Amino acid sequence: YNFRAAAGLDTKGAPEMLGWDSPDCLVRGHTTGHYLSALALCYAVTGDEDINKKADYMIASLEECQQAFSIKPGYHEGFLSGYSEEQFDRLESFTRYPEIWAPYYTLHKILAGLLDVYRHLGSDTALGIADRLGDWVYHRLGRLPNHVLKTMWSMYIAGEFGGMNDSLAELYQLTRKPSHLAAAKWFDNDRLFVPMQERIDALGGLHANQHIPQVIGALNIFRATGEKKYYEIAHFFWHAVTNAHIYSIGGTGEGEMFRQAGRIGEYLSDKTAETCASYNMLKLTKELFGYEPAAKYMDYYERTMFNHILASGDSKPTGGSTYFMPLEPGGRKSFDSTSNTCCHGTGLENHF
Repeated sequence: YNFRAAAGLDTKGAPEMLGWDSPDCLVRGHTTGHYLSALALCYAVTGDEDINKKADYMIASLEECQQAFSIKPGYHEGFLSGYSEEQFDRLESFTRYPEIWAPYYTLHKILAGLLDVYRHLGSDTALGIADRLGDWVYHRLGRLPNHVLKTMWSMYIAGEFGGMNDSLAELYQLTRKPSHLAAAKWFDNDRLFVPMQERIDALGGLHANQHIPQVIGALNIFRATGEKKYYEIAHFFWHAVTNAHIYSIGGTGEGEMFRQAGRIGEYLSDKTAETCASYNMLKLTKELFGYEPAAKYMDYYERTMFNHILASGDSKPTGGSTYFMPLEPGGRKSFDSTSNTCCHGTGLENHF
């Protein structure tokens, strides 16, 4: 709905979406990316052809939207989103949250969904859309000075970019376009990467799920290039988090934030352990295990999968999932089935 409306296409009488995908929400479109990933993962494990048909429809529709954007005045070739390019313009002048809300985070969900559909369903159309979107990112960021990029990525929420570096590194490995790899590296976040490379735990005060996907991206850049520093960043980050920042269920963060090392026991509230953060920590764990098949990785994976991810889905058929997993005394989890939050988006994917 939001993509077609933004591209000037007929919305075919469909109702508006809800929550974080409502027409006035600044991250509208993120659920579409999660939905693509969920369809791809679902088909991979079930072979259900109805799911395949849904994915084909989504991809054909998104290609139509991308083509419509390309001929709209003021838009640039390859752009695709549930809103205009305005948020990206405003981020480059350092507009803060909540005036804008993480445009590259939303873009990452879309790009990751496209790549998942290509990987699991073999859709060349999905890869073509992703290729053009990667080119758009390259041309957009390539005209910015380095200090502007570094400032953008250090901004709380507004500069959150999910795993853009991860998806662009993945795209590079499929297209072999040097521009896609260059764009992936332009997302290097010195505020996180430099301390990790120096083996310094400087996570206290950082937004947990803003930074975990960035580290997954660093590991994928290592896979693409063999540059050891990116592996060292990911390796140290995982050990820092799991040694000094996790709850007994494997989740991390309170109020979405990392606290100082070794102090997490002081933060037992109704806003502990954001589900997105655990999902992304499991992705990072799986990838690190591929390079170093040590029991410590699978011990953590097992703990978090059973105690957080499997516990995050509503046992009733509502489609609901948790945002936080309250660990305060007497805490009780609740399920989000209508708001389309970030954790509801990952909740579409993580059980598959």
